Amino acid sequence: HCTGRVCAAVSFAGLLVVPPVVAQEGWRFGSEGLWLRRGDFRFNFGGYVQADFRSYHDWEAGDEDTGLLRSDTAELRRLRLGFEARYRRLTVEVDMDPQDEGDELKDALVKLRLTKGLDLQVGHFKLPVSAEFLTSAARIDFIERALLATHIGPARDWGAMLQGERDW
Repeated sequence: HCTGRVCAAVSFAGLLVVPPVVAQEGWRFGSEGLWLRRGDFRFNFGGYVQADFRSYHDWEAGDEDTGLLRSDTAELRRLRLGFEARYRRLTVEVDMDPQDEGDELKDALVKLRLTKGLDLQVGHFKLPVSAEFLTSAARIDFIERALLATHIGPARDWGAMLQGERDW
């Protein structure tokens, strides 16, 4: 089990080596986060935030008797941090959401490309149930997925998966 503080410490530990190396060629910062490319080695550190705010014209958010809010008007939905490191045929990926109590660890996996089009993946990751569920929350059109994608299929789990593609 990975607590938010432990996962955050592990994720940010990789940044401790950055200051002496940042001046060297290969480090970049852009829309995909902070990344390094040096020969066959690739390292990417990134994340995103999704917030939700609700407000309506002439909306009374407080209870008339107590004055307390009936529901929050603002909510932090997701705060994702993670890194991906690749060296030749080996990929290591860790993603976490420190504000998601009880389910901070999202992905922690190692992937090995066995042949062109065939990978072995081991760790904690999304199960391949639907295309919508496999799409990152940072890339979906709405802040929430459809109910079928969210509640019918399994979410993330520990395990191993052999996956591949073949061009016919």
